[in-house]
Amino acid sequence: MDLKPEEQKEVAYLQGTKHELFKLLRKSICKCPLCTNEDRDIVYFPDHETWYCVECQEKGLIWDPSLGSEENRWQHDYVNMYLEQKEKFVKRFLNKGKINLDK
Repeated sequence: MDLKPEEQKEVAYLQGTKHELFKLLRKSICKCPLCTNEDRDIVYFPDHETWYCVECQEKGLIWDPSLGSEENRWQHDYVNMYLEQKEKFVKRFLNKGKINLDK
């Protein structure tokens, strides 16, 4: 659709307004921005200036600035996941071979 310059300006203004409203909704007490549930208990995080549900907090889905940067958190989680998978692999496949060799 070809729009006139006035209509393009109005569309841009409305899109900006919509973006601002969604930004405010994410920070409001109305719903959790992570899981989007509206019927759970909510906790306020001043560092984020945002409300989150208690379940997301208990699951550790909310980044805490006191724990370092968010990038460090994901790196730490990745390393732990790798070590867990490696341990499972060793238990499942490598130790199995050792047991069979001893018999």
